[in-house]
Amino acid sequence: MSVSNTLRLLAGAASLALLSGLPAGAQEAQPEESARKLNTVTVTAQRRDESIQDVPLAVTAADAETIAELRISNVENISLLTPSISFRKTNFSASSSNIQIRGIGTTGNARTFEGAVGVFIDGVYRTRSGQALSNFLDIENLQVLRGPQGTLFGKNTSAGALLLSSTKPTIGEYNGFFEASFGNYAAHTLKAGVNMPLADNLALRVAGIFDEADGFFDNPNGGTLNDSQRDGIKAQLLWEPTTDLSVRLIADVASQDDNCCYGTTDSFDGPLQGFVDLLTVQNGLIPPSDDPGDFEAVVSTATPNKVDDEGLTLQVDWDVWGGTLKSVTAVREYDVFQTQDGDFSGADVLILDETFNSEFFSQELTFSGELTGAVNANYVLGAYYSDEDLNMTRDIFWGAQGQTFWDVVLGAEGIPAGFSDASEGLVAAEIMGGTSESIALFTHWDFALNDQWNLILGARYSDDEKTGFFYNDYYHSLMDPLALLGISPGPSYDQSFSDDAFTGTVSVQYRPNTDMMFYASYNRGYKAGGINLDQNAAGTLAQAADPSFKAETIDA
Repeated sequence: MSVSNTLRLLAGAASLALLSGLPAGAQEAQPEESARKLNTVTVTAQRRDESIQDVPLAVTAADAETIAELRISNVENISLLTPSISFRKTNFSASSSNIQIRGIGTTGNARTFEGAVGVFIDGVYRTRSGQALSNFLDIENLQVLRGPQGTLFGKNTSAGALLLSSTKPTIGEYNGFFEASFGNYAAHTLKAGVNMPLADNLALRVAGIFDEADGFFDNPNGGTLNDSQRDGIKAQLLWEPTTDLSVRLIADVASQDDNCCYGTTDSFDGPLQGFVDLLTVQNGLIPPSDDPGDFEAVVSTATPNKVDDEGLTLQVDWDVWGGTLKSVTAVREYDVFQTQDGDFSGADVLILDETFNSEFFSQELTFSGELTGAVNANYVLGAYYSDEDLNMTRDIFWGAQGQTFWDVVLGAEGIPAGFSDASEGLVAAEIMGGTSESIALFTHWDFALNDQWNLILGARYSDDEKTGFFYNDYYHSLMDPLALLGISPGPSYDQSFSDDAFTGTVSVQYRPNTDMMFYASYNRGYKAGGINLDQNAAGTLAQAADPSFKAETIDA
C-alpha cells in the first residue's frame, strides 16, 4: 500500500474518532500553560531546549499560537514573522522558488541549485524551497536562524535555516482540533486533527488540511487566473517502550493543483504589445486591460501546476552513555508537472510542458551530551549522509500563431517571411537529470568558562559528489527561429563534479547579569557547486561552455 493510501485510511479513522466526540476539556489549554508559553519562548537551535534569551544565535521563533495569529500558512508569507526573511516564487516552483535571509539567497531557474537558506521539517532537509510551499500542517514550532549553519544540523547552509517541528503525539490523552477560515477571493481553509492513545506507550496523531482560493487576476474572457488548491495529510505514530527510548514515525502527503503562475500584468508596455494584442484578438480572445490596477490577464492555454510531495521520517531518541543518541532517517519523493504559457499572453505562440522528479534519502546521526568537572560543556557530535536522484523533461511547442509571430519579428531584421520554420507542433523534447550525494561530519561545543562567559566552537567537513546530463530526444529543424538565433539546440553533456570544504563557527557569549546577554560570532558557510541542467548549460553549438558551477562560501 502506498504512503498516500495509508495516510488517507488513517485520516478517515481519525475523522471518525474526532466526530464521535472527545473527552470534555480535551481541547482546552490550561491557563498556567498558556501563561508560561507567553513568558518563555523555547527554541532548539542548539539541539537542546533553551530560552531564546540564552541562545547566542540570531534566531526568531514562533509557537503554534503565534503562527496562527500571524496567519503564516506557508513559506510564502513567512516575512510576517520577521522582515529579515523573504520568499519569492516565479514561474516554476520546483526550481525558481527562493528563500532569502538578510538579502542572501539563491536566485535563478537552475534545477540543481541548492537553497542558500535550508528548510528542515522535523529534522529532515528539503532539497527544494518549493517543498515549503505546502501549507504548514500541525506545526508546533517555527524557528528562523540567520547566518551560515552547518555545525548543528545535517545539511550545511550558507545563509540560514528555517526549522519547523510538527506537534508531537501525546501518550495517554485524547485531544484534537478543528479550524475553518474564510476570506475574499473565495478563499477557504479547513484543518482538523486528532490525537489518540493506542496503548500505555503508544499514540497516534493524524491531521489534515484543505485549502482553496481563486486567483486575484481576472480574465476578461471569464474566470480568474492563478487559482490555488492545496491539501495534505500527516500521520504520526509515537512509541515510548522505556523512559530512555522514543521512536516516532511521521508520514506526510501534500498535493497542490494550481493554474499558476502565468497570469501577469505589465508595469509598462513593450514595443510588441500592440502586435501581441492583435494576435490575442485573432486567437478569439479579449486582450487584458492596459491599466495594471485592473488586475486583468489573459493566457492562451490552461496552465496547470500539479505538485505531489510525500515522505516518511523515522526519529529515534535513545538516552545512553550519559547523553542522547538521535537518528533521523527519511525517504521523500517530490513530483511536479506544469504546462507553461511561454509568452504569458492570449497569443498562441509558445507552450512548454515541464516535469520534475526528485527521489531523496537522508540519514543523520547525532550524539549530544554534557561534560561536567574540570571542563563544563554541552556538545554535539554528528554525521550526515544524503542521496538525491533528479529526472526532468521539458517539451517545447510552437502554437498556431508561432509562425506569424516570428515572420513579423524576424522581418523587422530584414529576414523574409517563411525563412524560419516555426510551424505548429513539437519543437524539442529535452531530457535531463543527475545525482547528488553528500557526506558530512560535524561537531559543536559550548564551553562554560564561568558564570558569565561561554566559548562556542564548531567545525564541519563536507564532501559532495554530483552528476548531471542533458540531451534532446527530439529537435524538429535547424531552421527553427531559436536555432537561427543560436539559442537552441544546446549541446548534449554527461558530466560529474566533486567538492569538499571545511567550515565552522566561533562565538563568545557574555552575561553581565541575569537580564542581559551579549555575544559576538564568526561563521563560515558553504554551499556546494554542481552541474547545471538546462539546454544552454553547456553553451551553444557555436560556442561550448562548461555546465558546472563552483561552490559558494560566505563569511559572516
